[in-house]
Amino acid sequence: MADTGPGMADTGPAMADTHPGMADTHPGMADTGPGMADTHPGMADTGPGMADTGPGMADTGPGMADTGPGMADTGPGMADTGPGMADTGPGMADTGPGMADTGPGMADTGPGMADTGPGMADTHPGMADTHPGMADTGPGMADTGPGMADTHPGMADTGPGMADTDPGMADTGPGMADTGPGMADTGSGMADTGPGMADTGPGMADTGPGMADTGPGMADTGPGMADTGPGMADTGPGMADTGPGMADTGPGTADRTFMPLFHCMLRPQSIQSDCVYRINHRELRFARTLIFTVEEINRDPKILAGVTLGYRLYNGCASDNLVRAAIEAINGKEHEGHACKRRIQVLLGHSSSGVSKDISKIIGPLHIPQISHLSTCACLSDKKLYPTFFRTVPSDRFQIMALVQLMKHYDWRWVGVVYYSSLYSRQGAAEFSKEAKREGICVEYSKRFRKSHSTKFYTLLETIRNSSSKVVLLFMSSTQTSTFLDRIEGMNITGKQWVGSESWVTQAHLASAERKSILKGTIGFAIPGASIPGLTEFLLNLKPSDEPQSSMVKALWEDVFDCTFSPSNTSAVCDGTEDLTTVSSQYTDRQVFRTENSVYKAVYAVAHAFKSLLQCKSGFNPSTGKRCMNKADVQPEHVLEHLRLVNFTMQNGDKVLFDENGDIGGQYELVNWQIREDGSADIVNIGRYDSSSPEGKKFKLRDDIRIIWGGDHSQVPRSVCREPCPPGTRKAINKQKPVCCFDCFECPEGTVSNQTNSPDCLMCPPEFWPNERKDKCHPKPIEFLSYREIMGALLTVFCCLGLFLSLLTSIIFLVHKETPIVKANNSELSFLLLFSLKLCFLCSLTFIGRPSEWSCMLRHTAFGITFVLCISCVLGKTIVVLMAFRATLPGSDVMKWFGPAQQRLTVMAFTLVQVVICILWVTISPPFPNRNMKYYKDKIILECALGSSVGFWVVLGYIGLLALMCFILAFLARKLPDSFNEAKFITFSMLIFCAVWIAFIPAYVSSPGKFTVAVEIFAILASSFGLLTCTFVPKCYIILFKPERNSKKHMMGKMPHKHL
Repeated sequence: MADTGPGMADTGPAMADTHPGMADTHPGMADTGPGMADTHPGMADTGPGMADTGPGMADTGPGMADTGPGMADTGPGMADTGPGMADTGPGMADTGPGMADTGPGMADTGPGMADTGPGMADTHPGMADTHPGMADTGPGMADTGPGMADTHPGMADTGPGMADTDPGMADTGPGMADTGPGMADTGSGMADTGPGMADTGPGMADTGPGMADTGPGMADTGPGMADTGPGMADTGPGMADTGPGMADTGPGTADRTFMPLFHCMLRPQSIQSDCVYRINHRELRFARTLIFTVEEINRDPKILAGVTLGYRLYNGCASDNLVRAAIEAINGKEHEGHACKRRIQVLLGHSSSGVSKDISKIIGPLHIPQISHLSTCACLSDKKLYPTFFRTVPSDRFQIMALVQLMKHYDWRWVGVVYYSSLYSRQGAAEFSKEAKREGICVEYSKRFRKSHSTKFYTLLETIRNSSSKVVLLFMSSTQTSTFLDRIEGMNITGKQWVGSESWVTQAHLASAERKSILKGTIGFAIPGASIPGLTEFLLNLKPSDEPQSSMVKALWEDVFDCTFSPSNTSAVCDGTEDLTTVSSQYTDRQVFRTENSVYKAVYAVAHAFKSLLQCKSGFNPSTGKRCMNKADVQPEHVLEHLRLVNFTMQNGDKVLFDENGDIGGQYELVNWQIREDGSADIVNIGRYDSSSPEGKKFKLRDDIRIIWGGDHSQVPRSVCREPCPPGTRKAINKQKPVCCFDCFECPEGTVSNQTNSPDCLMCPPEFWPNERKDKCHPKPIEFLSYREIMGALLTVFCCLGLFLSLLTSIIFLVHKETPIVKANNSELSFLLLFSLKLCFLCSLTFIGRPSEWSCMLRHTAFGITFVLCISCVLGKTIVVLMAFRATLPGSDVMKWFGPAQQRLTVMAFTLVQVVICILWVTISPPFPNRNMKYYKDKIILECALGSSVGFWVVLGYIGLLALMCFILAFLARKLPDSFNEAKFITFSMLIFCAVWIAFIPAYVSSPGKFTVAVEIFAILASSFGLLTCTFVPKCYIILFKPERNSKKHMMGKMPHKHL
């Protein structure tokens, strides 16, 4: 091949292009000037008036001779030494067929070899030496700098200190990456995509063996094709290139800008012999969805006017081949029949998070955006590691949050997790465990499922079977879940509620009659379904004749129709006319589109990014404010910038908007597996989760759908390590067990807990006390001596009895007031004593009933004054007895000094002292009603507080003092000579009185609550009854039953002396 002008490349044998910007419109023909026609195959016309002398010969100027078929002479005096050889300068020799010498003194030593510098030798076919004095040391190896050594077969090291890290890889300089076996990079920024290829200028790429790129930015895509200007690509024989950066997809096709995309699917070039039988129906469905979407966008002039989207589809049987496919795509490696020569602008895929992770690490530094439709791993949201990664499927971060909310909603606090070793499964299980722990959900076990390790599988099986958790989260891909279910069929795994991850929970093909008991009632979150008009028909109308070169379509056909395209004695022969609507598989699934909608949105996101990138108003892009972009200048980094700005709504109402992590919002449908009798599954939508909704409204269940539960449960299964602590108890964490396996302790006395799983018990307010269940604080019962209780009623009866007896005695004495026994000892004092006793009995009643401010003051003052009055009367009667005895002595006139007036005055004087004491007490610090909560914890004692203890004890002490004086005087008068010696009875009454009140003091101090009041009433009644009985009963007995003794004679008669 010969190139005769700067920047020109000849892509086919015997073709010469003599002017920039010229296009060859027919295989094997070259046109060297505008408006010139080629009249014979292989002949070139070089200008007006020039003749073509033979087939394949080109004459480049007048007077020049062509010396052989297919030979071109480029100047006078130049010789051509062999067929098909061109000499490009004086003194240059061509030493072999098809060889070109590009400088004086240069020799080419083998077919197909080029020498690019003086004095350089090429020692092996297909090898290029790019520096003087360099030698190539092995097949396919290139050394690009002095002193460099090649350390491994097929490897080239191009700079000091560089290491070759993989067989067949070449390192070209610091910071350079080697992209494939046998590839050499000879300059900064240059990439070689195939063995034996040489790059001769900055920014140039060679896509096939033996091809040379002679101008900056030019790419050659196949034999027989001509590139006529910088940056132009020709896509096939017979096609014309119409402008920089533009590709024409077929003869007669309108000129549009062609933006190449990328997606992963099986392609004939990469299918190995064993890959066809592992065909993935779902991936083919995704690829066909991409094709459908691209064609739909290209038909719509409103989205990308004047621009056509293109695509390349790649696949590999393993991730290594997929990564290689990604490398081929970004390097622009040509393939026969492909419409795209240029490097891709966007990469769509992959379905696997692990593969997407590897691809993103490669293309990230090149600023090529990647959009995945199914890679959900939350790790891919890290923009530091994956700066160009986007996805139209929710991140697992949202799915995990939804799963945790589901567990919380049904109070599943004790769950198991089974996962696989893939990135999606491993990362998802780990993130779920972290989020669950934050929300108080415990993972009883988190076990990895291994396909090939039978011992560990049976360990996993026993763990699931013997675990106390009723809920098991199966976080795996669809393929891994199918394998897992195959292994546990018939293993007696019952009573479990299975929760699936979005990767498999909508795959109805996993259901079967054998798995009915396992999968019944399974629930999980799924990508929301959507309607895509026309997609179902597009998928099901596929025929092998539509893709005659696609081995994958043939493999699909053979798989679903159980036939073969190759003659066989064992299988039916496929004729290619079978109808896909008659079979059922993952490819022909007619349910709502879920992941397909993610593919659909991904392609539309790219289209809207291009639309945003190419819009122009007044010379500036309205989205970024930068200068308008020419179609030919679009680079991946520009698309990346505008992908971040994408914000549009699909026809079905879905909003597409990427956040700062390249994620879209997390929206899911909660689905329930309702298994039919034949084992098939009806996947029912029972709820929804939307991460964009306010807190508390993200998770919502439908009320009109009946939910089927797993594990033969008729209602929501319980899955807890320990039932929640009920109200009245507190929750205590056991440090030796998971946080969900806590202990419950009853609340201590006086405390309550009114919530389930309360961490603490709270004290009730002072006037409240817990109920029996200790879940509420009730007002404490108030205790006081009431008329309604037995003790209060009995004391009231005794008070009334004492009052009645006192009144009866008064009546008896009043009726018999003229009798000697009544008149014997100052009847006036007797009536006053009876009156004071009535008051004593009545004041006892003030101690019974609910204390009030007035009753408290009345009870103590009345008690003090009435008792002093009573004791004063007794004391007066005692003094009268003594004075009367003294008066009987000769010459004694003592009675005139203690007559009735003095007796009344004495009683009043003694009583007045107590009245003064009571007035001072009530004035300074009066008694008052008090709620005593110290003595009892569970009740309140309503009592009369003394106010001033000194006042109380002074009142009581004064009573005691008078009683003591009375007792002493009565005791001295007990033996006086008298037939009726009243002093004896007074002595007895005072003895009883003093005994009662001496016993009262310790009883009063130690008695609790109402019993204190009861003791005080008892003391009053006892002393009152003692006085009444000892003073008046003997006299009433004589008056009523011994009237003969009620005479003055008998009263004055001598009585025998009696001693106490």
